[in-house]
Amino acid sequence: MIRRMLSLTLATSLFCVWISITASLGQTSAGKVIEISAEDLGKQFAPDTTEAAKLYQGKVLRVTGKVSMANEPFVYLSTGHNFPTGQPVQITLEYSKVTMPKIAVGDRLTVEGKFDRTAIFGPLLVQNRILKREQNGKVMPLEGSTTTSPKTSTKKRGITSKKADQPLVPVVARDSQSILLLFDGQLGEGEPGFRANCTSFRLRFGPGNWTGTKIGKAIAWGDGNKGQDHWGEGSGEPTFSSELRRDERGTYFVFSLNGDDWESDHVAAMFRVTLPDGKLGVATALISVTREP
Repeated sequence: MIRRMLSLTLATSLFCVWISITASLGQTSAGKVIEISAEDLGKQFAPDTTEAAKLYQGKVLRVTGKVSMANEPFVYLSTGHNFPTGQPVQITLEYSKVTMPKIAVGDRLTVEGKFDRTAIFGPLLVQNRILKREQNGKVMPLEGSTTTSPKTSTKKRGITSKKADQPLVPVVARDSQSILLLFDGQLGEGEPGFRANCTSFRLRFGPGNWTGTKIGKAIAWGDGNKGQDHWGEGSGEPTFSSELRRDERGTYFVFSLNGDDWESDHVAAMFRVTLPDGKLGVATALISVTREP
């Protein structure tokens, strides 16, 4: 009888220990939310993206930082740090057309999202949820802040027309010689500016008078084809930039990449520009590629 009672007591104790360990392991695998500033996260990714990515793979982060750029379907938070190449590290928040939040450059956000991978500009967070938004120190209401990031399509990319049908998020240059361009859709065959045997996109300037600005050499990189999608100087694949154009939405130009059978879903492009006063400047754009359904 005593032996049976001792056995039952031991079994009960072991069961309790098992429950405790299981709960602990579950908590570890699920992971607690990691609170970190955009500046500190950028500081970790600047010298070594591989090691930093290992720390956060699959983890949920709560990041606070200032919006530096917003090109549908992405919002970027500045970090104040640069990669060894000199390119700024930016926290990339992925949304969809439906869930793109109503924010502006300069807003201070606290966002909760899951680290997915290192993207072109820095760490990429998906399934983002805005917890707080401040504008000029004032807390603003949250609109369109919850997202479920779509999976990247693996279908063959098609040449389809896609023009934004919502008001564009303001894009503000840091100064007159450093320009952030806004991606405003992919051109379909027959649309003004479409270039045969190429993939063409509209890129817009922010508010202001850009008359006389000239687009010079361009270089672009894609995130597909194992890093082999590359255009411009040193790539062997040409790029083409049209003259500046104007419509009811402002100033833009058409940027075309040679070929229509490459694999990237996102393309980062940089341009040399000559401003109306003769000064040289640079411009950047992040392009989201349209695929056939």
